Amino acid sequence: MYVPGMSTCIAFAFLGIVSASWLWGYGVWENKQREAGKRDHLRALPEEEQQLLGERHPDFRFTP
Repeated sequence: MYVPGMSTCIAFAFLGIVSASWLWGYGVWENKQREAGKRDHLRALPEEEQQLLGERHPDFRFTP
C-alpha cells in the first residue's frame, strides 16, 4: 500500500505537534522570566537601542 508515504506524513505531523508544544512551553516560561524581572537589565540600554530589540524587549510578551 502506501506505507512509506503514510509513515512520512505521520512522522512530520508528530514532529509538528512536538515543535508547537515546545514553542508554547517556551513562550510561557519566557513570559514568567520577564514578569519576574530577569530581562530588566535591557532597560539600561539607550532608548534607540531598546526600540531595536524587537521580541527581546522586556515589555514584549509571547501570546499562547
